[in-house]
Amino acid sequence: MTNNLKIISLFFIIPFLFASTLLAANKKPIGAVVAWTGDVYIYHEGESQGAKVKGMEGIYYQDTIITSNRSRVKILMKDDSILSLGENGRLVIKDYLLEEASDERVSTFKIFAGKVRTLVGRVFRGGKSHFRVETPTAIAGIKGTDFIVSTTEGESEIVSISGEVAVRNISPSIPDEVVLKPRLGTKIQDGMSPSTPAEIPSGRLNALIEETSIPVTAAIELREAGCAGCHEKIYSAKLRYKKQHLETSEQCQICHIKDLAVVREIP
Repeated sequence: MTNNLKIISLFFIIPFLFASTLLAANKKPIGAVVAWTGDVYIYHEGESQGAKVKGMEGIYYQDTIITSNRSRVKILMKDDSILSLGENGRLVIKDYLLEEASDERVSTFKIFAGKVRTLVGRVFRGGKSHFRVETPTAIAGIKGTDFIVSTTEGESEIVSISGEVAVRNISPSIPDEVVLKPRLGTKIQDGMSPSTPAEIPSGRLNALIEETSIPVTAAIELREAGCAGCHEKIYSAKLRYKKQHLETSEQCQICHIKDLAVVREIP
């Protein structure tokens, strides 16, 4: 690595470490920003002033992530899941617990505005485990790995890209549930049951994917160590990760960091 790249790498890592230090007394990071474009802000619990994303910022329990117009952000969680929030979005880390020893993960994210694509990295089989994305009108629980949630005032749309997604109204008084198979979608209005699952036209599906896509920003770390180098920054166990992905570097192109070829460096 050249001296220039080393300097850039330090500028990349320092903001993340500094943010982690500020909250270390009470919390540990549960994820990190690995890509962003435009103006993205993180509001930590109890703070009225958001911090503008400038590097690999730590993500903490009950953080609120906000994207401005023509802005996007990609977040890597400790359980290897990916959240990609499109423009004009507001996402809250409502609940998060990871217990490797008991093979349990409890994850609940709530999106109040915009679109979020969720790629679930691992399956946890502990009895209390669940992974959910809530909107003001709906709850989407994963039975698969990859889906998109879009919400506007009074209505939410959930689309499955791969695997299955169970969807119901957020109100317990409306028990009806539908299960989406790949390329199927449903809409839920306030106070209503989910609509009958219907196939999403290719144009609409491609638009949703494009609106929640962003190239990985961690260019140097990924070039140096592949996927494991990025995961290591948020305390994901390197040995466990390599056990799951035996050919880590080759897997980058087909894993959730498949857009590695279009990376941009931190100024």
